[in-house]
Amino acid sequence: HAPRAAAMDKDEKVSIFLASLGAADIDFAKSVLEACNWDLQAALNSVLDGGAPPSGNPTAAPPPAEAEEVRAPMRVNYFDTLVAPTTHEEQRRLANERAEREKEEARRKEEKRLAEERARIAEVERQVAQQRAEATQKALERRRAQQEREAAEEAERR
Repeated sequence: HAPRAAAMDKDEKVSIFLASLGAADIDFAKSVLEACNWDLQAALNSVLDGGAPPSGNPTAAPPPAEAEEVRAPMRVNYFDTLVAPTTHEEQRRLANERAEREKEEARRKEEKRLAEERARIAEVERQVAQQRAEATQKALERRRAQQEREAAEEAERR
């Protein structure tokens, strides 16, 4: 049973290797796994790092990759679309578009702030006008009361 288990183990590794890469070339998978002494992780790393399978020491771990270069394996039947690096012209255009968006956002914020300020000023002016009207009304009432008292005193004196 030991040789059968080892064969199944290799078949499983081939299956996992193919599924991880989204590839369908079984011969390629077997050759890479054999070159890596059936170490699945080393085989995947050798293909994902863009290099050939290690030839000298199949169990040695590959050198650590830069964090930006590492990515998860692709799903089966999934095709990744690579985007070309942007040119200086494209970078300038994108920077200009970003600057224009930021200017537009700043203009909108300033318009909103000014509208809120105008509304606040209008509310303060309304309150001041209302207070003036109330003060004028009270002054008129006091003056009428004063005039009525003076008229009553004048009538008493006569």
